Amino acid sequence: MDNQEIRAKARALYGKYFAAVFLIGLCSDNVQSFLLDVFEAYLGELSMVLYLPIQLLLIPLTVGGIGCIEPLWTSEQVRFERLFAFYAPVSRFGQSILLGIIPILAGLLTLVPGMLLAALRGYILIFLLLMIATLWFFMRLVMAAMLFASGRYTKALDAFTASYQKMRGRLFDLLAMTVIILLPQVIITKLLQALSEQNNGLWIFTALELAFTLLYVPYSTLATQGWVLEQIKDSEQPQESENKPNQRPFLPDMKKEVEPSSGEFGKR
Repeated sequence: MDNQEIRAKARALYGKYFAAVFLIGLCSDNVQSFLLDVFEAYLGELSMVLYLPIQLLLIPLTVGGIGCIEPLWTSEQVRFERLFAFYAPVSRFGQSILLGIIPILAGLLTLVPGMLLAALRGYILIFLLLMIATLWFFMRLVMAAMLFASGRYTKALDAFTASYQKMRGRLFDLLAMTVIILLPQVIITKLLQALSEQNNGLWIFTALELAFTLLYVPYSTLATQGWVLEQIKDSEQPQESENKPNQRPFLPDMKKEVEPSSGEFGKR
């Protein structure tokens, strides 16, 4: 399935299962970041104290939303029992938090030295090269969340390692997909922000930006994760029969009609 077909399927699923896709989109880190920024604007200094704990507590919800995408994408099953599945048990909660923290720490390890270099005259080229290397590194990890949320891997580090390996040879395809999906979002949100600033923060433009973000991000999330699932399927297909007996995911097989209670998510 090429990128155009993936985007077309994402639009079709969004139209057919609007409420489900919209709810999954609300769990995405893009929407959460936007809402936390609004939260920060209204609470001021108090938000600086609450921002990080809230962000950490929302990571398992983001992972759970991603876990709901595969059954919807592969067999059009809406299964929300996975939405809050990463808050318990403690081991799964901790691994989901680790999944969210690792990219943040890796980003700090590369961005902080880069910003220091950029502040020094004559080191702009090194800064740009560092930014490109950082982008390349994070693109190689784009599958990690789905690999973990789908139950293929129960440890965050294993999911990151597998993602890095599976993304080999797929970076330019992902880059093209990402640009096409995110370009309308960037242009429209920046335009609305500029209009808001020029009109002294007129609330209508902020409301339009919020509405657009809430309505567009579910599509972009579904299309991006759909791309991820198609790449995972392609990478697993040749060795499916070889690896299947050894796999022991903590999630039920999403391609089969399995009751939630038969998997670990159904346990209490």
